[in-house]
Amino acid sequence: MNDHLAQAKKLHDELKRKNDVDAVQRLTEFLSRYEGNDRIVHSETLGDEIEKLENEERHKTGIPKLDAILDGFRSNQLIVIGSAPKSGKTQLCVDLARRMPNSTLFLFEESAAEVLYKYHKKGLKLPQFLTPAGMIEYNIDSIYRSMIEAWAKHNSRVFFIDHLHFIIDTKSQRLDLSIKDVMQELKRFAKMHNFTIFLVVHLR
Repeated sequence: MNDHLAQAKKLHDELKRKNDVDAVQRLTEFLSRYEGNDRIVHSETLGDEIEKLENEERHKTGIPKLDAILDGFRSNQLIVIGSAPKSGKTQLCVDLARRMPNSTLFLFEESAAEVLYKYHKKGLKLPQFLTPAGMIEYNIDSIYRSMIEAWAKHNSRVFFIDHLHFIIDTKSQRLDLSIKDVMQELKRFAKMHNFTIFLVVHLR
């Protein structure tokens, strides 16, 4: 099937170079027989995919209205939590993590101890979650290794990363591409291991 896709791309590139009727015809004829994994199909053929979603693991929060709307957070997903700085994103992550057993928090803006101290100072019960004992490196590979460690040791399958700008190359000339690469990699992790990954993003 990869050969089919490669041939389709080759004919498409030819069309973009030549932009003539013959090139359009060749691409059209080839795609009329195309059977790659990304071929166009009718929605009626997606019964198996629907059944997979029905049986997919979901993580409930115990928040009635949220669970009623979402039916829990699905596995294999990258979920972005975005809002302006200082609007409560970290607090939301901590609250969600304490409600979903064995969740792992990667806190880069504040340490886990600093977050827990706020609860302690107010006389509140400390939320329970998993987190690295010390600071890990600010990159996607370190996070991936820590995810696998949390999974292997504690069966953790829900992860929170706070926040995106600590794990991208902010000096990159193409910050948009750096963001895209990190998000694609996190999405790949989620699908590969049936993880649910929450990514905090600052919006300006």
